[in-house]
Amino acid sequence: MASRGMMAENNFVGKSVLLGWLNSALQLRLERVEDTCNGAVACQLMDCLHPGSVNMRKVDFNLRNSYEFISNYKELQKAFDSQGIDKVFLPEALSKGKMQDNNEFMQWFYGYWQQVTGGQEFDYDAIAVRQSCKTGDWKKFSLGESAGASGGRTGGTIAAVRRGPAPAAPRAAAAATAKVPLARGASIKSGGGSGPVSRTTSASLEQLEAAQQEAEALREQNTELKLKVDTAERERDFYFEKLRDIEILCQAPELQAIPAIRIVEKILYAADSAEAKEAMAEAQSVYGATFDQPAADDVAPAAAELPVQ
Repeated sequence: MASRGMMAENNFVGKSVLLGWLNSALQLRLERVEDTCNGAVACQLMDCLHPGSVNMRKVDFNLRNSYEFISNYKELQKAFDSQGIDKVFLPEALSKGKMQDNNEFMQWFYGYWQQVTGGQEFDYDAIAVRQSCKTGDWKKFSLGESAGASGGRTGGTIAAVRRGPAPAAPRAAAAATAKVPLARGASIKSGGGSGPVSRTTSASLEQLEAAQQEAEALREQNTELKLKVDTAERERDFYFEKLRDIEILCQAPELQAIPAIRIVEKILYAADSAEAKEAMAEAQSVYGATFDQPAADDVAPAAAELPVQ
């Protein structure tokens, strides 16, 4: 996290600087800082700085109502938690689109961006990433909409806009650069050379989507297995309580003289099926009756009617 002094300095970053940084880094054409109120912009900033920290398939740039923006901020909070970022933000306040709240939040993000990147420049195919989001690219503010882009970058290198020089000490700058995470298809530039621009290929996006689908299938399978375990545990507890009630009843002094009670106790305490069958045979000899074991279909309804705890 950035130091207190650094964050205090970023409180004076103007709206024009913030808009220039956001529009350049994310290939947007935002007109006001309040346009970031939907939370999707913050999610993409995190995706750019920490690839994989945000599930961009769940992020929606085209939401219209403030109460819908909360879903984007939930994904942002998950990303903050995964990266150990202790920044506190209020989704309800940010969703209202008030200039002061959104401006302060983007000022914080600007400082965090500077700290992570160390003032370095890198490529990030922001338009392609947004096209993989829940409802596709941002129809209102994306450069891909106005410039007729079809999944590629509309310009050359996307530079991280910086305010002032990079960290003063070369060693500190090198350490900051080492911490810069590469976005999908990203490549750090060194010096002022014009190396080849690394693009996010359709194959990598397909692999990412396949991996996310596989993860979702595993989560569903895990949920199903948990439900089965819960059902088995309820059945176990249900029948154990019944057996315990029978055991307590058999131990009542006034019932000890009844031969059937002794036979029931033998069945309860039988160590295996052989001892249980011996107890059943004794019952048949005492009462001269045949006790047939119930079919499995006759037992099933009782199990199906277990109370939900």
